[in-house]
Amino acid sequence: AIETEAVAQYEKKEFKASYDNFVKLLDMNNLPQLKGQVDTVYMYYAGRAALEASDYPEAVKMFDLAAANKYEDPFLYVFRKQAYFGAGDTAKGVAVIDEGFNKYPDNSSIMIELINYYLVTNQGDAALKLLSKAKAADPSNVSYTFAEGTLYDKMGDFANAEKSYKTCLDMNPKFFDAAYNL
Repeated sequence: AIETEAVAQYEKKEFKASYDNFVKLLDMNNLPQLKGQVDTVYMYYAGRAALEASDYPEAVKMFDLAAANKYEDPFLYVFRKQAYFGAGDTAKGVAVIDEGFNKYPDNSSIMIELINYYLVTNQGDAALKLLSKAKAADPSNVSYTFAEGTLYDKMGDFANAEKSYKTCLDMNPKFFDAAYNL
């Protein structure tokens, strides 16, 4: 019943109540009958609920607990990074997303988190290297080509920006942002 309630509350965007119920479920694992059972799924979803409630310290705690107990999901790294950034620890957030990238190098969500970080921090060359790898893994993803154009644009390399934007429009003639930036 608590699990059903936690999930229902999450779906209704009652994230604080959802978090509280997931933590109750985790606390129940300490009962003698459950012999210290470890439920990484509850840890992960408690972290998700805390993150959605903008309770970053609790999100960090739950995601770190799930990771320490070997919860395997590439999105764990994305959400951990977001929780650390929300808590103000960007260095740890970057370390987490780098760890995720090393573990899941072909995961586009992790790659996008890293690329966005590089874009925001004006590390264009690092982002371009990552985009090159992303494009090699998924050459039909127009978003990567657009991000590449945006990077070149920010770096003042307008010839390469123009080339990337035109490639975007070749891939998708209705890609408004590429046409606008061009």
